[in-house]
Amino acid sequence: MRFIDQLKRTINTGQSRAIILTGNVYDLFFDGEKYVPLIEYLSKLCRVEPSGSRRGITQLLYKLNNPVECHGDSTELESVWMTTGAGRSVADRLNETNRNATYTLELLRQITECYRQRKTRNNLLILLEAADLLIPECEINRMNLADRQRVAIVHDWFSDPAFIDGGDTVILLAESRSAIHHRISRLPQVMSIEVPLPDAMNRKECMIYHGTEGNLEKLAEQTAGLSIHAVRQLLRSGDLST
Repeated sequence: MRFIDQLKRTINTGQSRAIILTGNVYDLFFDGEKYVPLIEYLSKLCRVEPSGSRRGITQLLYKLNNPVECHGDSTELESVWMTTGAGRSVADRLNETNRNATYTLELLRQITECYRQRKTRNNLLILLEAADLLIPECEINRMNLADRQRVAIVHDWFSDPAFIDGGDTVILLAESRSAIHHRISRLPQVMSIEVPLPDAMNRKECMIYHGTEGNLEKLAEQTAGLSIHAVRQLLRSGDLST
């Protein structure tokens, strides 16, 4: 089964609301038009508009050093947030999320709480890049205050029965589950899905996309075990030959 199919099934069945994608998470993936980072690939493939009784998905994407991006119904997001009486709009708060990772995680946790308290047309899908940098594995007594706070926020978030039984999902990207703090990674409700290296067909498709000539079947075999990033680099260097 493709990892994206496994991911969608996990979300749709509610098997887990906190999912760690591990393995080849920093590679490029073909979204039907071009090669993009995993977080953008997931965003495109997981877009769902509400229709009839079917709920849609509002996505919140957190890329390191960038403000959180909202893909989907931002009007509903704003409406749900303002019912808390928080004053400033959620758009203003999201624009500040490139300044402080601890603030970002707490804001995202609060947004999911707001959604659980209101009847909405959409569920939330939150994508967190480089989770191993946000909540790194380390002995608590050796962590700085900000790191400890982020671990506490995420632990409380993922352990909340209302979140576990709700319709919102958080996906964390990290090369290894063990690189994420054990208070999070060892939670039984947190599930891992492995993102594999590209297979021969994926590598061949990459070569076709970049206009490579020659025996592509042989070239695909010769590049076994390489990421798309590595294949692209070889194509640019001209080191691939039949």
